[in-house]
Amino acid sequence: MNLYEHFGHDQVFKACIDYLEKALEKLGILDSDIPARLLLVFPDHTRTAIAVRLLLDAIFYFQETYKHLQFSILFGLGTHPPMTHKSVSEYLGGERYQKLINLGITIRQQTTIAPLEPQVKIKVQDRLKIDEVSNYSFANLNRLPSYKK
Repeated sequence: MNLYEHFGHDQVFKACIDYLEKALEKLGILDSDIPARLLLVFPDHTRTAIAVRLLLDAIFYFQETYKHLQFSILFGLGTHPPMTHKSVSEYLGGERYQKLINLGITIRQQTTIAPLEPQVKIKVQDRLKIDEVSNYSFANLNRLPSYKK
């Protein structure tokens, strides 16, 4: 079932950009010239890719708009085996996958079977609560006047 069948891609994309922009502004990341590295944690190919693809479209927007933002992707595989390049490409969509490669965005996979050794310290932002960013959710998107069809 298409989770976004009642909304157009542009409508959901605009809401996604708005939400992420508010979150990054609140964290002080957008107004800074200092490079910011953001880690995106995605599920593996056993889960639906609708939200992942939407997030990637938003990341491409942010990458073009805010040059100081750098992204890395980590697939959380749990106990599943690592995905092949082909399965990652199919999961993300071939065009999106190629764009990630062209932009030099690092793609890694983490499994509980063979964990990666830590390569860098990761600062987890715990000061921001979702309700501080926005008072809406994508589930209630159709109730917002600015995003109605």
